[in-house]
Amino acid sequence: MSSRTPIGTGIRIEQAFPLPRRLRREKGMSFPLYLIGFLIFIGGVAWALIAANVPILYVVIGCTILLGIGIMTGVSKTRTKDPPSK
Repeated sequence: MSSRTPIGTGIRIEQAFPLPRRLRREKGMSFPLYLIGFLIFIGGVAWALIAANVPILYVVIGCTILLGIGIMTGVSKTRTKDPPSK
């Protein structure tokens, strides 16, 4: 049973409530969209750390580490699969 199956029905949510074709997501999230979201997250973390009087050096180090993690996860989540070789 899928995690997107309503309890007790045995059908998927997409089958119960179909979206119009123009609103369906056929492919995954794009990398720029993922990166913009992660940059907003990093900005919030930096703001919270500065508001907590954390030294700027530690804020910069932490944000740089988060940016690296964001790029690595963004590439892995938005990467397209290679076609099978013949």
